[in-house]
Amino acid sequence: MPRPRPPKFVTLAIMTTLTVIFWVFFSVYSILTKKIEPSASAEILAPLAPTLNTQALDEISERIYFDENQIVELVSEEPQTPSPTETPPTDTDETTLQNDFQITDGQSES
Repeated sequence: MPRPRPPKFVTLAIMTTLTVIFWVFFSVYSILTKKIEPSASAEILAPLAPTLNTQALDEISERIYFDENQIVELVSEEPQTPSPTETPPTDTDETTLQNDFQITDGQSES
């Protein structure tokens, strides 16, 4: 008695799944085995000179050195905030307020 064949949709789904699995595997494999080339300029990749630059060392010793006492602190420790000043109301301010809000019977109308 012959075995029944699976539907074409099932065969197609299995083949697609296997293809995706192999595709992911080979993509990861190629990423991990790929050689990384340095992307630095030639000036950075140039070898260093094995001689010691004594002129640069002399310049370091000739620099000015400041003690802790000689350094002036430019930033004050307490932040300075401006103090509020009260300005007396003028007639124009009062008329503007009266025109903006007319109060009648405890209700405000705009």
